[in-house]
Amino acid sequence: MFCSRMPQSLLLLIMLLGMTATPLAAQESSDGAAPADQAAPPAATLSPEAVAAKQAFDAVYQQYLTALDQIKTVRQQRDAARGEEKLALNEQLQELRADAEKAIDKIIDAGVAVYAAAPDGYPEINSTLLAIAQFYLAGDPLTGDGGDQYEKALPPIVALLDAGAGEQWPQLWLWGAVAAYNTNDFARAEEYFAKADAAVLTGSGAVGTSQRLLVLAEQAQQNLPMLKRHWAQEEKIRAAEAAADDLP
Repeated sequence: MFCSRMPQSLLLLIMLLGMTATPLAAQESSDGAAPADQAAPPAATLSPEAVAAKQAFDAVYQQYLTALDQIKTVRQQRDAARGEEKLALNEQLQELRADAEKAIDKIIDAGVAVYAAAPDGYPEINSTLLAIAQFYLAGDPLTGDGGDQYEKALPPIVALLDAGAGEQWPQLWLWGAVAAYNTNDFARAEEYFAKADAAVLTGSGAVGTSQRLLVLAEQAQQNLPMLKRHWAQEEKIRAAEAAADDLP
């Protein structure tokens, strides 16, 4: 995900969705009420497992923020440096970007754990998981960042669906089908498309899905039967070649 630069749209996406690295108690306003836009239940109604999952999420999100701060500092130093110092700072910058990428993966895993423990407990985290998944699938339409990262998109979508999120966000079936199709997981794609079609019939299956992603889904569903047949033939050829073990 992180190549020569930090994808700023993903950073802004996360920040604008209201994610915080503060403890649960700090999310309350000065009069003790939860912010209206979060609409989260009070801490007393959340299970200890949910609170612990949120604390774990806060920790990995803080790692991400720290990595971003370090990237900003080192990038400024790199821009002002020359010669070998600049080369050394470039290497450090690449390492920090790799750390930020790992932190994003941890954020997703921790966010799924929060959802599994309290599906309605932390809506800002739920929104962030959905936004990241769609970013990996279709990218930011304004900047072109992201998109076509199906290997990254599929695991969090599958994890959310396994945790029961398909009832709350039926569009995940469609998203998962697109990701599975593009990673040659055709059996899963077929299963998810069937469930996505059922959700579409209720009028809820495409809610919150970008136009580009809808186009990708339509193309994938049309091509799935043919590619499934071709892939089955390819697997037979590969199995025969592996059994012969006579490749140069």
